[in-house]
Amino acid sequence: MASVTAGSKPGCVQHQVTNVLRAVVGQACQHPIYTLIVASFLAATAYINMLEASFLAVSVGPGLKTDAAHLNVQPFLWGSRSLRLGETSSWKWHVDDTPEAVGHGEIEHHWALVTLGFPNPPTDSSLSSLAYMLPESVGAESITQTSTWFTSLSNELLLAFKVPYSKLGNFIQVVESVADGQDTMWAMKRFHREDRRISLGRWLGRSWISFLHRAKHAETVDLVIIALGYLAFNMTVISLFRAMRHLGSRFWLASSVLLSGAFAFVLGLGVTTAWGVTVDMLLLTEGIPFLGLTVGFEKPIRFTRSVLCASKELGRRSQSSAGDDDRKRQMIPNAMQVAIDAEGWSIVRSYILEIGALALGAASSPRERFGQFCFLAAWMLLFDAILLFTFYATILCVKLEITRIQNPGILDKADERRGPRMFGYKVKPANVSRWKSMMVGGFVLFNVLQLSSFVYRIMGGFVTNASLAPTTVSPFKVAANGLSDIYLGARAGGVETRVTVLPPIQYVMQSSRISPSSASQPVFDGVLEGLESPLGRLCLIGALVVSLVLNKHLIHAARWHISDAPKAPSLPADSSASVSESHSRSPEEVEALLKANRTDLLTDDELAELCLRGKIPGYSLEKTLESTATTRLEAFTRAVRVRRAAVSRTASTVDLTSGLKDSLLPYRNYNYELVHGACCENVIGYLPLPLGLAGPMVIDGQSYFIPMATTEGVLVASASRGCKAINAGGGAVTMLKGDGMTRGPCLGFPSAKRAAEAQRWVESPAGRELLTETFNSTSRFARLQTLTVSQAGTYLYIRFRTTTGDAMGMNMISKGVEKALQAMTANGFPDMNTITLSGNFCADKKSAAVNWIEGRGKSVIAEATIPAATVRSVLKTDVDSLVELNTAKNLVGSAVAGSMGGFNAHASNLVQAVFLATGQDPAQNVESSSCITTMKNIDGNLHIAVSMPSVEVGTIGGGTILEAQGAMLDLLGVRGAHATDPGANARQLARIVAAAVLAGELSTCSALAAGHLVNAHMQHNRSAASAKK
Repeated sequence: MASVTAGSKPGCVQHQVTNVLRAVVGQACQHPIYTLIVASFLAATAYINMLEASFLAVSVGPGLKTDAAHLNVQPFLWGSRSLRLGETSSWKWHVDDTPEAVGHGEIEHHWALVTLGFPNPPTDSSLSSLAYMLPESVGAESITQTSTWFTSLSNELLLAFKVPYSKLGNFIQVVESVADGQDTMWAMKRFHREDRRISLGRWLGRSWISFLHRAKHAETVDLVIIALGYLAFNMTVISLFRAMRHLGSRFWLASSVLLSGAFAFVLGLGVTTAWGVTVDMLLLTEGIPFLGLTVGFEKPIRFTRSVLCASKELGRRSQSSAGDDDRKRQMIPNAMQVAIDAEGWSIVRSYILEIGALALGAASSPRERFGQFCFLAAWMLLFDAILLFTFYATILCVKLEITRIQNPGILDKADERRGPRMFGYKVKPANVSRWKSMMVGGFVLFNVLQLSSFVYRIMGGFVTNASLAPTTVSPFKVAANGLSDIYLGARAGGVETRVTVLPPIQYVMQSSRISPSSASQPVFDGVLEGLESPLGRLCLIGALVVSLVLNKHLIHAARWHISDAPKAPSLPADSSASVSESHSRSPEEVEALLKANRTDLLTDDELAELCLRGKIPGYSLEKTLESTATTRLEAFTRAVRVRRAAVSRTASTVDLTSGLKDSLLPYRNYNYELVHGACCENVIGYLPLPLGLAGPMVIDGQSYFIPMATTEGVLVASASRGCKAINAGGGAVTMLKGDGMTRGPCLGFPSAKRAAEAQRWVESPAGRELLTETFNSTSRFARLQTLTVSQAGTYLYIRFRTTTGDAMGMNMISKGVEKALQAMTANGFPDMNTITLSGNFCADKKSAAVNWIEGRGKSVIAEATIPAATVRSVLKTDVDSLVELNTAKNLVGSAVAGSMGGFNAHASNLVQAVFLATGQDPAQNVESSSCITTMKNIDGNLHIAVSMPSVEVGTIGGGTILEAQGAMLDLLGVRGAHATDPGANARQLARIVAAAVLAGELSTCSALAAGHLVNAHMQHNRSAASAKK
């Protein structure tokens, strides 16, 4: 949202386009029923016109001047290929599909090669003798048929004939039906009686079968390329559904995008054919996947994501003005307008660039197949743009309105932060355009190199005005043997010859009692047949008008009924369960649904009541709801919501907790999947802490911004000042003195003597070797370093010190200690009793001398030299004053107080702030902030150092798995386990923590020396709101 308002001032064109889009989308959302009806009506009209033109072209195509003038042979010639052979072609077969050549029926040596296909003929069939039954008047000669691997698989009988082109009509009329026995005959498919009345479904089925038949004669490379194109397109469609699912819609929005694309395709195809550009089935077969990838789905996804972001932002604002009903009513339309402001111009600009590129392609080769594809794609993109801001915007608006009414809280669950996805995987936005360019470029290359043997027929001639012209055949696949025979005869006689290869004619078996002449021209049946009646059309129009008015009234009533209805405080405002029942269920009914594991049917109030009655333990709400929710995240979010309601009603604390449910403590839009079972239990929300960045600061030659989560004013500003001063001296230098986490179990023995024997065994080479080998076997990263033993009476304390890789390592080391103690028991100490795995000899989360002396975790020193000029100009003090203050305060003052590791100004402040920001254990700030700060005057400059013997950090596990904390580790470049050097990321984080403490110590001590500390806190640590009170 900020990007919308804070961006640069839009140009004149952008401003005008945005205003137009706002007006269009506003009208579409204001009149959704009208918009959907008009868009659907236009697409349906274009579709029906194309089908009608195709039917008429198939059944009534123009006739040829043949001897059989009463028979229209044009449909049999569709998809045929004419070849020419003679001296002008150097006695090589040349394609000659010009209208003059094909229609010239007076050439003496113009042959038609006809292939008849009979699927699965009986074994006693007499079809093989068909050549002897033909009359001599047709002049047909039997030739060798050409078989393919597909023919052998389909068990199809093929008969091939060479017929004079002038007698083609006579031949077709003779073989219109072929008798095969007394009761069986074969009829051509187009004269089969079953096709007398063709419905839309049956016609599509016939078209699919015809397409498969054509595929038998296609080039293999063409089929492979088309199959790969369809595979990519289908995977893109799947990625659309996955992307929309992440945006909160499982089915409807993705389906609406596909429907809008289908409408754009139909409208674009209608305009293309209306302009006289013939589109054949091959062009559609090859072009559909590339058309889909050209249009793409990233624009609707971007628009949907922008609308959801705007809707959520406006929803948050409306919560502060609950009484403003008009604002709530306009929330979704306003969100659409905000989305147009944010993404409208960007989307339109993408459309303009793509349409412009396609228009150039269409203009460069208007009569070639590539140019025709570009022409169709350009129109399709134009209609897709129009439908996006009308048809799809209307569906999106209605969907959001319905969702807001039925499940008000579900809009907040949409993961609008997800970027675009391709084949279900997240990609960068730039890669989407790159992918589309590759696919369209592949199609262009495919056409340039002319890999396909199907060359699109040049427009004109006998090609009719049909919307979908048929695919031409590959002549050498259909009639290679016949062409070879004709070639030999023509070459020997030196005769110019033309051959027209017809697509194979298919037959179907039927009873001989059915006459093929009884067939009639195909027409629509069913509903479309009824529309031929004026009364039927009148009834349909009346029904549409009534439906239009009724639906408009219903959608307006549904849109506003929530704001007009009285508020019901007993029902949760954001309950995701169904609450449509008008009566409340009895406790027995509620418990029965719980036992049947149908918690999805229970309301939040009912679940909270079950918690209060002890039927559902409060801590197991997540487990109870997980099995019936759509996703774990939805279940866990609802569990938090129910738990808040239950706590608000708890009788013993109702005076204090009654406001928790609707309190300002946030709980939405958080990934509780990461929290469950890892970070917290009985979750009721999350606490957002202010997060600031100190720096940048140069640490060991590398600049870092240091993240700090704190509520103490001045802390980040003070650390930033320290960073500036340290950078002036060349930056901070850090040294890692040790790396080993500790665990100190307490062991009990029958006597002190027995405990002393155990200590001697542990310290012996044999004992140490056994314990080390056993301990190291429990982890790839845990490697035992030292064993420190201390005895107190019958108790023996063993301090295991070990590496833990990039993890802080308490769980890892505890497992190893447990295994080592088991080995110790089995090797001479069966009377040993493990009192506890943690005997406070670790020492964990406590200030202890053992940690201060021997260290725990990472032992780090950070130092820097600050020039005297910088001390005066940046820190506003002088070197000697700082040295004296550090000695008096941090060293002597802490000694007087008997401090343990507290020889510093405020190291804990910095350690805790960085710990909270990076997901560390806050309790371990106790020992991690043990620090001694030293300052010296060296040649007039200030040398400052901090020594921290027990910085306990990790970059995997614990709070580092949370998204926000993980992002801060990414900011420092230390997230997760190091790829090649285990433990390197955790060690680097410890160095950064020490450097942050160094900056904080320098700045705070300087403020104390200059007397600025109180003034700084009064200025920065008091909010404006507090000052006014």
